Amino acid sequence: MRATPAVPAMRSELFESMRWEESVLHEQTALRCPAVVDTLPHLHRQRGVGLLEVLITVLVLSVGLVGMATLMFDAVRLNTQSYQRTIAINLAYDMSDRIRSHQEEAEDGDFDHARGAAAPGNAAPVDAEITEWLGEVANQLPGGQGAITTNVNGDLVEFEIAIWWDEDRDNANGAEAVYNFLTSL
Repeated sequence: MRATPAVPAMRSELFESMRWEESVLHEQTALRCPAVVDTLPHLHRQRGVGLLEVLITVLVLSVGLVGMATLMFDAVRLNTQSYQRTIAINLAYDMSDRIRSHQEEAEDGDFDHARGAAAPGNAAPVDAEITEWLGEVANQLPGGQGAITTNVNGDLVEFEIAIWWDEDRDNANGAEAVYNFLTSL
């Protein structure tokens, strides 16, 4: 005789035992809280969180985190650009003050300096001012260069102060910024 018919019998007994325990649980819950009884039969359909729900949650969170990282990167980049522009403005005002302190030499065009030209090596006060200013531009801005142009229109003497610098720090994209400042005596 084979023992296989006994296995289904044991399974059915076990199933009946579980069903009996579940019915006792329903009765005990009904005595304590009748409103919960209506929801109990639905609880055995899903136990835990499905894999699809977890994957969707991970996807939504990763998209959110990538968005936040992008915002932080852009904020740091824009903050650095703003800081560099502020430095350029201050350097232009500094040269404007230096020009005003040497008005006679400035009217003669002694402050003219082309972009990329070597700093003047003379001991004259104007040359010393230009050399010092070009050093500050180069030290305070990445790839910083400066130029000064004098324009005389009758009695009006105008000075254009231009400052160039590299906004990317490594000049990978060739993003060069320029600040032009126009002043007159």
